[in-house]
Amino acid sequence: VALSTFPNSTVLDSVLFNYTDDDTRRSEIAFAIPYGHDIPRVRAITVAAIAALDMVHDEPAPVVYIDEISDGCISFQMRFYHADSERIQARDQVAETILSVLDANGVPMPTPTVHIEPTIGQVRRDDLSRKVQPEPPSPE
Repeated sequence: VALSTFPNSTVLDSVLFNYTDDDTRRSEIAFAIPYGHDIPRVRAITVAAIAALDMVHDEPAPVVYIDEISDGCISFQMRFYHADSERIQARDQVAETILSVLDANGVPMPTPTVHIEPTIGQVRRDDLSRKVQPEPPSPE
């Protein structure tokens, strides 16, 4: 963080602009897709769909970027700008549109994957299946 020092007279005698007074706000919506899908296509269809929404500002334009590569999925962040007074509605509309456009283009949401491994002292599934096999009948 850079620290700037100005003389009081400069601050008092100057016109100050409050950049946070603007009505435009940025929001981000996270979403993920399973491996094996065309990433440039996913970017193109989601950005085009979001840019077409009335609540989303044209400038700065919406952008989607890869946020994380993890087990079973690629996570994205959709960044877009909207009016501060429409924050909740804009986020809702963008999230719903992302789900809709991905579904319409055959891109499913990832299925969570859980890996369970036995610890010392536990019976492994392989061992269990061998032990519960019925013994063949003995010839009499």
